[in-house]
Amino acid sequence: MMKRLLSVLLVLMLPLFSYAASDKDQVVTELMKAMKMDKIAEQVIPQVKQFVGQMSSQMKLPEEARPDFEKFQEKVIERSFEVMDLNGSNGELKAIFSDVYTFEELEGILDFYKSPVGQSMIDKQPLLMQKIMQYNQEKMQLLLPEIQRMGAEFSAKMKEKFGK
Repeated sequence: MMKRLLSVLLVLMLPLFSYAASDKDQVVTELMKAMKMDKIAEQVIPQVKQFVGQMSSQMKLPEEARPDFEKFQEKVIERSFEVMDLNGSNGELKAIFSDVYTFEELEGILDFYKSPVGQSMIDKQPLLMQKIMQYNQEKMQLLLPEIQRMGAEFSAKMKEKFGK
């Protein structure tokens, strides 16, 4: 009797679980819109072009190959966007958000990103990232000689210790 009652209760509760999942999916979709994921994807294009451009210089292509290379570059960018799902269209990014955050957390994050302060944060994110990258590059330039010195010292110790 108890098993039967539990079975009936579980069957009756199934719609509640699917409803909660669809609500969570809807909140994730709204969150991705509020976060302007499509614009983030657009901002990645120059980085992908730079990466592909480095490939070009490594290939040492002649100048007359430039139009062909540009077509290749566009294919790489298009395929990168398909695979990385930067706009969240195939659901993989949505699944990541759903796995990491609870429904309540997603609602709170969404409320923040819908607010003027949240929108300001999103709008200023590219500038912030640019400044952070510049800062890191400057610090690495200062640190590089020290790292090289440390590497040379370590190498000398290893040669002394192991004779190689």
